[in-house]
Amino acid sequence: MSAEQNLWREVLLVTVQDALTGCTSSGEPRSAKLKATQEARHYLTIANPDFDLVCTMADLDPVAVRDAIAKRLLDAPSPKDLSATKRQASRDEHSGKLITHNGEAMRASAWAKRIGVSTQTIHARLKWGWSVERTVTTPPRSRRRGVGPDFGEGQKTGGGRAAQETPNITFQDRTV
Repeated sequence: MSAEQNLWREVLLVTVQDALTGCTSSGEPRSAKLKATQEARHYLTIANPDFDLVCTMADLDPVAVRDAIAKRLLDAPSPKDLSATKRQASRDEHSGKLITHNGEAMRASAWAKRIGVSTQTIHARLKWGWSVERTVTTPPRSRRRGVGPDFGEGQKTGGGRAAQETPNITFQDRTV
């Protein structure tokens, strides 16, 4: 088998995995992942020239591949079920587990208390792919009060809390 045939078989394999187990692209919203899973299933089971070409390039019979995939999909969970299963697995992944850093093992709530963030922040950092070290050593972001970086705490903008009944603004008329 040639390297080119291996490449096209790998393309098919990725699409089959997406159809059977759900798309795993990170950073995508749930609705986009659901749609991609449904599109993968449609691509693999409905006759189309692109699929036929990929199978031919992979030295596979498109009809036989399509039939085999259709049979596998009969037993596969629906795209919505796959999404729910993955969300639950993601929640369960760090909920009760001990998180170990520098030989010290604690639950997320204990690490959160130690560095001054919420437990949800610890879980979110891990879900976003942060390393354990970065997750449990990064302090919370400082929250500065005031409108922007030019106004420190206690400094005011002059806007007050409510609109003035009569504006105290004057404009200088300049003609150039």
